[in-house]
Amino acid sequence: MDNILILIDMQNGFINENTEDVKNRICKLLDQNLFDSVILTKYKNKPGSSVEKLLGWKKLRTELSQAIVPEIKEHANYVIEKGTYSGYNQKMKEVLEKIGNGIMPSHVFVAGLDTDSCVFATALDLFEDGIRPIVLGNYCGSSGGESYHLAALKTLERPIGRNNVVMNKKINKQDLDNIVNDLDVKEK
Repeated sequence: MDNILILIDMQNGFINENTEDVKNRICKLLDQNLFDSVILTKYKNKPGSSVEKLLGWKKLRTELSQAIVPEIKEHANYVIEKGTYSGYNQKMKEVLEKIGNGIMPSHVFVAGLDTDSCVFATALDLFEDGIRPIVLGNYCGSSGGESYHLAALKTLERPIGRNNVVMNKKINKQDLDNIVNDLDVKEK
């Protein structure tokens, strides 16, 4: 089975003093070419969206703020646009099925921004659909700050399983193989 990385919302509008280092870690991760496929999500906040109506949040409206960070986008095999927290939508399902030649993956790796909203929602939706989300905690972050990021990772341990939230400082080929091999053993 392919190693698929779903990178959530690595867009200019989410990069700030709380997430700049996450962007840099993700760039280094991608430069290792560890994944067979890289899927990026791209959040578009349209007028009348739930976050506008219910939270008054009107950011990520311009093309510049919605643009994916160029040094990350160059690694993408697919870009999935979304207007909700979760990136696991019909288009994502179609792409995952295409990657698997008609078969959905048993697991995917998940990283990106913001851990406390879009990463969280995507991981839960993947899990609910029977796909094991392996959240790479050191490659996630929150534009709202470290406390939101850490709270989300801790909270995710309960609904998706502690073993599916990986907190390695740096992921390399051996780490990735070990994670997948551990999954293979647990699934048998």
